[in-house]
Amino acid sequence: ELSEMIRKRRFPLVGAGGGVWSFIHIADAAEATVQTIEHGSRGVYNIVDDDPARVAEWLPASSLRCRANHWCRHKSLDERRTQHEALKACLDKEHPTSSNRRLLDPRSRTVVPRGGRDPHRRHHPEHTGVNPVAPGSATGQILEIMFEADPDQLRAKAMPLQGRVALVTGASRRAGIGYAVARRLAALGASLFLHHYAPHDRHQPWGADPDGPEALVDSVTAALADQNASVHHAEVDLAAPEAPDQLIDAATEAFGHVDILVCNHARSGGDGPLGTLNAAMLDAHWAVNTRSTILLTQAFAAQHDGRTGGRIIFLTSGQDLGPMRSEVAYAASKGALASITRTLADHLADQAITLNTINPGPVDTGYATPESHEAGRRRFPPGRWGVPDDPARLIAWLATDDAAWITGQTINSEGGFRRWG
Repeated sequence: ELSEMIRKRRFPLVGAGGGVWSFIHIADAAEATVQTIEHGSRGVYNIVDDDPARVAEWLPASSLRCRANHWCRHKSLDERRTQHEALKACLDKEHPTSSNRRLLDPRSRTVVPRGGRDPHRRHHPEHTGVNPVAPGSATGQILEIMFEADPDQLRAKAMPLQGRVALVTGASRRAGIGYAVARRLAALGASLFLHHYAPHDRHQPWGADPDGPEALVDSVTAALADQNASVHHAEVDLAAPEAPDQLIDAATEAFGHVDILVCNHARSGGDGPLGTLNAAMLDAHWAVNTRSTILLTQAFAAQHDGRTGGRIIFLTSGQDLGPMRSEVAYAASKGALASITRTLADHLADQAITLNTINPGPVDTGYATPESHEAGRRRFPPGRWGVPDDPARLIAWLATDDAAWITGQTINSEGGFRRWG
């Protein structure tokens, strides 16, 4: 199975422990088989083969830092240097644009058969201990070339999410975070499936968007950067047990596949402090804020096929940073998302999906009274509340390939908010 993955050049980025796995490909003259997997202590892919041309062919052409290894056995140092030059020539032919390489000393790393003893082990602290040599082979040298991203690969892409699809929940109001996130993702090249549920907003002090969901959809559509991208939307009450599956099904029916899930929706209001709570209040918040988010994650993972770019982003409200005495049901249901983040991220890592949770801090979406708005403003060093685009920029970045190495984190994006005075 592993050999087939390498032949298809599908190299998963993240291992179960959150690290990068390095695939060691060792080919004898008669056969090419995968002998072992080594955890790359330097965060690189390792491709090892007797044939320098095969090494160059298998080396993944990506912006990842890769190590091309040419395994030489029973050869003198001069012979190894000659073959090392052959490897360099093959790399130049296969990857002519990647000029940022450095040649390592061919004597810099001694390897021994699995189970053998390396007398020079103390000089190689970076060696992980899994020897990339078939059992019974003789001690030899691995000749290494560091294969790094060339400058063009390091420059920001104009549309890093081009060809990808994002489902953003809770995009009901143009004053909200969901709307700002959707516009940011659209500007990065993504297609959007927007979830909204205006009846919830109508019963809140801030009210629903005066022009309805259609105005929001039109504005997001205007932000699309890719001429082939599009926007679809649906009104779904996520309090219903079957709603998460229905929403994912609607998005996949519209686009075929969803790459990014942003769980921005929330039930707010109908809450209170200890002493005023009942089971219905607690259950209603749990159903929307916690249960539906986990079920959306499950349905998203079920449709994800392992392609690059799988992203899930939760939103919480910093419940672990300070009390929310008048919103116990909301705080409990949103705080649960931060608590489950690492567990879900660990499970999803095996599918090349990252999951992170964002606490956007106090954001002016129209809910604060004039008095509380002024009191809150004084607690921000910049002298202003957060605006929806502040967390939206962070969320949009987490959706890109630049954030592929970040998973299982709860990130507080509060602009230096001084919670305690």
